[in-house]
Amino acid sequence: PGVAAVYRMSRSSNNRKQPLDYGTAAAIRDLCVHQAWHAVNLASGVPSDARCDAEAMNESIERLEHLSTRAIEHAKELASSCAWHAALQRMEEGYLGSGRVP
Repeated sequence: PGVAAVYRMSRSSNNRKQPLDYGTAAAIRDLCVHQAWHAVNLASGVPSDARCDAEAMNESIERLEHLSTRAIEHAKELASSCAWHAALQRMEEGYLGSGRVP
């Protein structure tokens, strides 16, 4: 599911036991952002930036270690969806393979 669908599901869920704390939400956001940039940088031919993004992704995942394995997998799936959308957007804009990312 996309970001909007995940947001709707979390908003409509009345059986949540605890709200998502800021640190966890920030780690999920950072994972999504870095994975999106990783995909775009790889596809654009900027491997040094892609490596930095991969390192940042791993740091974000480490910040999620207090969650269950299932929750971490869901966060990774969300990040993958964000990356796919970012790469598609850049492709539509004509930037992939250009050797630069605006």
